[in-house]
Amino acid sequence: CADRGVCRQLTAPYSPQQNGVLERRNQIVVGTARCLLKAKGVPNEFWGEAVTTVVHLLNCAPTKAVRGMTPYEAWQGDKPAVSYFRTFGCVAHA
Repeated sequence: CADRGVCRQLTAPYSPQQNGVLERRNQIVVGTARCLLKAKGVPNEFWGEAVTTVVHLLNCAPTKAVRGMTPYEAWQGDKPAVSYFRTFGCVAHA
């Protein structure tokens, strides 16, 4: 991780106050996943897929943390492909 620019920061156990940014990010993920499920009327059994979708979307979207690029681009070095994106909850045939 150090080679990729990820630095390790230790916090006291059981102290969510020290994880303010992470706690807010988790709230964003949970809230957005809940909205995806409710908006499309998808059963709660798909909670895991909704959370995975939200995290993937957030990694492909611009953020203030890395200026001028997406988190995916900062980690991988190239722009993320988004041509395969579809509406969450749309009908799909296998």
